[in-house]
Amino acid sequence: MSKKYAISILFFVCLLGMSAGVYSMIRTLPVAELVSKSDYIVIGEVRKIEVDTTQRPKSAGMRYLRNEIIVTESLKGDWPIDRLMFFRTITAEHWIEDNVEFPYPGTQVLLFVRKGESGGLSLVNGIQGLWPLQEGKPLRMGTGKTVEEIKSLIRSQAGRKE
Repeated sequence: MSKKYAISILFFVCLLGMSAGVYSMIRTLPVAELVSKSDYIVIGEVRKIEVDTTQRPKSAGMRYLRNEIIVTESLKGDWPIDRLMFFRTITAEHWIEDNVEFPYPGTQVLLFVRKGESGGLSLVNGIQGLWPLQEGKPLRMGTGKTVEEIKSLIRSQAGRKE
C-alpha cells in the first residue's frame, strides 16, 4: 500500500470518527432579536406539568408533557392576565441537548412566545425563550439580564414601529 493511499485512508477514518462526536447547539439570539421575534412576552407561574396522553411518542423512553402557565403580567402583546398558556415539550430517559424543560409548578417564569400559523404557541428559539425567575431575577439564558431591561427593549422597539 502506498504511503499516499494510507494517509488518505487515515484522514477519512479520522474525519468519520470526529463527525460521530459532533453535536450542534441552538444559535443564541441577541436579546433585542428575541424581543422583536416575540408576539407575546409574559411573566407567569408554572401551574401544572403533566404527561400528555393524547400524543404518542415517536420513540420508546420519550413522553410528551403538557405545561400549563398562568399569565400574571403581559409585557408585550395582548395576552390577558389570568389566562392560561399551554406548551407541549418532551421528556426522555436520556438527556436531550437544548431540550425545553419548564421548572416545577409554582415557579415564576418570563416567556418569549410566538403564535404559530395554526394558533398554537411556541417559545421563541426554544430554550432561550424560557427564563425562570428567582426573586424577580432571570435565570438560565436570562442570567445577567433584568426584567426592566426587557421592558425597556419592548418600549424602544414599539417606539421605532410608530
